Amino acid sequence: GHTEHSFEKFMTFFKENQADLEHDACEFYTNGALNESVKSLTEFLAEWNHYQAAGKTISWKICYGKGLRMLRTMFPRPYCIHSEGALDKSIYLLQPGEPLEEGVTDKEIISEAARGTFDSIWIAQVTGSTTITLFPVDDCENECEQFEFQLNQGDVFFYSQHVWRVTFYNLANEPAIVFSSSFS
Repeated sequence: GHTEHSFEKFMTFFKENQADLEHDACEFYTNGALNESVKSLTEFLAEWNHYQAAGKTISWKICYGKGLRMLRTMFPRPYCIHSEGALDKSIYLLQPGEPLEEGVTDKEIISEAARGTFDSIWIAQVTGSTTITLFPVDDCENECEQFEFQLNQGDVFFYSQHVWRVTFYNLANEPAIVFSSSFS
């Protein structure tokens, strides 16, 4: 939360550590859907226009290795999590939201689902802001409420996948970067 991050700083970090970060990148997603056509993180990022106001998202899972350890220097885990145990970590790049056409609600825009193997997840808002929606899991959907709130740069949010399904999207005029990790 104390470091000033930007997409440009992330890209500089990526270029300086490209081989290791490339090696550890897996499971590429476009607008929340697995994108099996992507062959490399370099290719994925080269085609990305982070500042285009189209409301799209790209993300990728980070596998354990030297690249992950390097990312820890840029995105340290919150002080209250001593060990994550699980290594389901993802980076999400969100374009600025495009203006909504008349009759289109924010519920119809593209949203990204946070994912992880273990029940507990933390999400860090690295840059920009996103709107988080908590949906109760199927077992509770008739009795439990849905919640929506804003995460701003530097905010960290914890939740349990046992109780909630989480989506997020960016309607702001600036792009956003989100980092997430599951933990046990």
